[in-house]
Amino acid sequence: MFLVNRSQTETLSVSIGLRDLEGLARLSAESLFDSDVNAANTLADPERVGMQQNSSAKIVAGVLHIELQPVSWTAIAFG
Repeated sequence: MFLVNRSQTETLSVSIGLRDLEGLARLSAESLFDSDVNAANTLADPERVGMQQNSSAKIVAGVLHIELQPVSWTAIAFG
């Protein structure tokens, strides 16, 4: 699953019902973002912006809860 927060200033709280997808025990979430929304990878600094573990992702009572940083792209994998 992929999620995007296009806001340049606000963190986005997302909740997604997963009750129909029984047996989801494992969850992995990684986000691409930087605290400076204008940051970019360059030849001088090719690792400036990269994927980061999103530890806010939790499944509680069949509902995924996650916080998305401003100007971020998040990949979620279930196992």
